[in-house]
Amino acid sequence: MDEIDEGLCHELSRNRRHFWWNADEGIKAGLRFWLGYWEGKLACFLWAIPGDKQGSCFIPLTDRCTLVAHCVTLPEYRKRGCFTRGLKLVIASLVREGFHRFYVDCSDWNVPSRKAIERAGFRLIGHGKCRRKGRLIWYQEATPDVARLFTTEK
Repeated sequence: MDEIDEGLCHELSRNRRHFWWNADEGIKAGLRFWLGYWEGKLACFLWAIPGDKQGSCFIPLTDRCTLVAHCVTLPEYRKRGCFTRGLKLVIASLVREGFHRFYVDCSDWNVPSRKAIERAGFRLIGHGKCRRKGRLIWYQEATPDVARLFTTEK
């Protein structure tokens, strides 16, 4: 984070309500932070979490797997295909680095993100339900089971 220029730091701070994960801690823990630009302006960002850095997941993840999480397209850039394009570019870059399996999590209520994830070539493999007091219950529709989890595997 110390290497990020002042202009980008300002943009991230300005969009703090969308960017709620602690980037310093995430990057120190080995998570990857990706930024997408539209005509030179910050439009979207996402986290790519290598499987061996993911503390817990609903399926086993290896060091060659990646979980894509907390993806945000800023409101003024929505409905332009930013997320789908960004997701495809991130996956292509990670494939060149040797990653071979990719998962994306998405909240059930987030229909626009789900559609963008599917346009990027992922398919639904499972989802969960929220119970009283915020307790999440994951159940299986297809193997493996996970919260509205998508994979590129056929």
